This record gives sequence, structure tokens and C-alpha cells, in this order.
Amino acid sequence: MKKIIITAIATALLPSISLRAESFDNVVNQMLSGNPAIQELMHSSEAEIQEMRAENVLEGPELEGFHKWGNAGERKYGFGISQGFDWPGLYGARRQMIRDNATALNHLREATVTEKKSEARALLIDLINTKRNISILSRIDSMMINLAQYYAIAYKNGQVSILDKNKIDIEVIRIAGRLTEENNRLGDITAQIIDFSGAETITSHLDNLDNYPDNMLMSTDDYKQLAGEADPYMAYLRSIADLNKSRGKVASRSALPGFSLGYEWEREDGQDFNGFNLGIKFATWSNKSRRSAIAAAGLENDVRISARAQKLITDIDNDHSTALDLLKQIDRFETILNGSNHNELLLKALKGGQINMLDYIQEVNFYLDAEIDLETMRHEYQLALSRLNRLQ
Repeated sequence: MKKIIITAIATALLPSISLRAESFDNVVNQMLSGNPAIQELMHSSEAEIQEMRAENVLEGPELEGFHKWGNAGERKYGFGISQGFDWPGLYGARRQMIRDNATALNHLREATVTEKKSEARALLIDLINTKRNISILSRIDSMMINLAQYYAIAYKNGQVSILDKNKIDIEVIRIAGRLTEENNRLGDITAQIIDFSGAETITSHLDNLDNYPDNMLMSTDDYKQLAGEADPYMAYLRSIADLNKSRGKVASRSALPGFSLGYEWEREDGQDFNGFNLGIKFATWSNKSRRSAIAAAGLENDVRISARAQKLITDIDNDHSTALDLLKQIDRFETILNGSNHNELLLKALKGGQINMLDYIQEVNFYLDAEIDLETMRHEYQLALSRLNRLQ
């Protein structure tokens, strides 16, 4: 209840910011909840653990019976029951191996969820970018259509030439083509989101998603510290190192002999014979190769840990540098474009005869491309920021 009250107060104080962040994160969570890859991994890892547990139990007892006939009509019959078991310390080693494997699989699930979360966020960022481009193009498209209608009437009244009328009509077609391309792109991204989410119901959560999440850019040191402490794939690789040690103990103890203990009863020539038997099962020569393979796997995992650590640092440096450069460019573009009424000024200049139709179209396209460039930079910045903040 306390958490709900705090959330409500925060929402009341910062309605627009909270709504954007909550909406974006909510859609991400909805996408993850139905993702087939995550569900498949959860079921397969659970099946693997249960299978390992099933193998670390005593084999069922073996019951034998016989009835034999001799040449002179003699008969002999009897039965026996025996129980086989491995070296006692092997069961404890296997239990530890199962626990280590369960830990490794849990970290792998976390790493998969983190990876899929990054994919989901990237898809939504692509979606928002496309929507914003469509908004810009729709505004220009509407403006051009209105201008074309104005010129159509002016042409009928003999106020403008057919050349000017055709120029604006052609430009209407071009803008409509660009708008169609963006709408097709929106459809493609939506289809990817549906496939990712495993259900078409996700589309109901996309309608009001028009703004990027409000995330902050931290320092490289903060990101590196976070990666060193919270990267689930690194945790998975480290748990694999523990698992390889457990496997090594299992392989070593598997070299020790196993046993079987049983009871037998026989009847021959009217006499009863009974007693106990003890068997010893020796390990095969292949166990030595198994231990060598586990040792090699451990060395390979050490290399993977080192490579992962280096990749985390390199990726953070590259993404952080990219984000800073994009922020500078975005700030310069926004200083010029935000609050500018260039479209209105150009239209007044056209109607006032200060520029001709061709100049007008060129200038409109120049500023249109500038706005699209600004959205592209915002899109790339959000992608870089999302990669940096993937562990938060």
C-alpha cells in the first residue's frame, strides 16, 4: 500500500514524465511475458535439472529366478535379489553438481531475459522513431495538399502557371510516397513486435507509445561498475567455472568402484542353499578421457570470461562516446529547429512573391530533411542509451 501511495504522488507531481516511462516499461514487460524464447528456455532448463536429479538415485533392485533340468531328471531352482550402488561419495558430488548446474541455468535465464529485454526496447525505440517521422511527414503532407488545392484554384483563375501547379502536385506525390514508406516500415516493426511477443494482443499497448523513455546518461565508470557487478552472462560464465569443478569431482569419484549386494536361495536334490553375494564394478578407461575433457572445458571457459570482461568495457566505451557525440549534435539541431516557424515563413514568402515555387519546394525539403535528421540522431542516441542502461 505504501508503494502504491508513493507511486501515485510521483505520478501527480510529474504526470508527463511518469506516464511516458511507465508506458514504455509496461510494454516491454508485456513483450517479455509472452516471448517464446524465454518460455522455451525456462521449460528446457527445468527439464534438464529434473533429469539430472532422476539420475542421482539408486538403481532399482534386480530380482532373478531360475529353474533347471538335468539329464537324469534332476531339477534345480532358486531365486536371488541384489541391489547395486555407486561409491558413496559419488552421490554427494552429483548433488553438488546439480546445485551448481541449477545456479548456472538460473543465470543463463537471467542473461536471456536481459538480452531479450534489450531487443524489446530496441524494437520499441524503432517504433517510436517511425511514428515521429510519420508525424513530421504527415504535417508536411497536409501542408502540401492544402497548398496544392490553393494553386489549383489559382490556376483556374489564371493567377499561376501550369508549371507551378504541376510542381506542387508532383511534390504532393513525393511526400505521399515518403509517408507510405514510413507507414510500411511501421507495419514491419509492428509485425516484429508481435512475433517477439508471441501474441497480436500486444498491439493494443502500442497505440499511445509516442515518446522515448526518460533515462539518464551516467558516466563510463558507473556503467563499468554496474557491468562488473550485475552482468548476468558474466555471472553465468563464473557459475560454469564452479560447475566444471563439480563435474571434475564427479568424474574423479566415478573412477572409484561401485558395488552390488544381494541375497540368493537355491534348492537342489531336496536341499536348501542360501547366502549373500557381493559384487564390485570397476570404472571404464573412458573415465580418464572424461576428466581431460572437463579440464579442457574449464580452460575454454576461462578464455570466455576474459573475453566477456573485455567486451563489456569496449562496448561501454564505444556506446558512451557515441551517445555524447549525438547529444552534442542534437543540442545544436534543437537550438535551431525548436520553436522555428520556417514553414510559415516560407509560405508567406511564396505567396508574397519573394520566392518562386521551385525555391519554396527546395527550402521545404531542406528543413524537412533537417527534422528527419534530428529524429534519426534522437533514435540513435536512444539505442545507444538503451544498450548502456540494459542492466538497470
